[in-house]
Amino acid sequence: MEEPKEDEVVQNAPIVYTIIIVLFLSFVAFCVWYFVTEARKLEECSFYTIATPTKMTTSHSLYFSYPYKGKIYNSSTNVGAEDVGLFYTKTSVMSNRYWVQINCPDFKYQKMHWDIKVPDTLSYVPFEGWKEIPYDLGENK
Repeated sequence: MEEPKEDEVVQNAPIVYTIIIVLFLSFVAFCVWYFVTEARKLEECSFYTIATPTKMTTSHSLYFSYPYKGKIYNSSTNVGAEDVGLFYTKTSVMSNRYWVQINCPDFKYQKMHWDIKVPDTLSYVPFEGWKEIPYDLGENK
């Protein structure tokens, strides 16, 4: 098999760079679209409820349950140092409850509010959750 000449390799370099740039920009555009869509869906219709951790299989995957309309639903999210602090442990994450904002018609769109504490004394969750975090807790971050 004949190797390509040096001139051919140099001529093809701009094409390769263009393909790499297009792929990178496509990835960035998809990420922006996804996060904007998620935020918009939560703004359109969402409710707040309390997420109770049920399992943490790795240091980044948290499985949790939450009540809504008399049923218990299960979901999962990723957790990291930017969410719960640099020196978090599995035990510290599993021993707390968290506020979760969930899209009304499509439960896959959700946002954990790691920085707002759920009081230990709060045990009642309304049938349809809350429209906003109750008792001015969201204002006291």
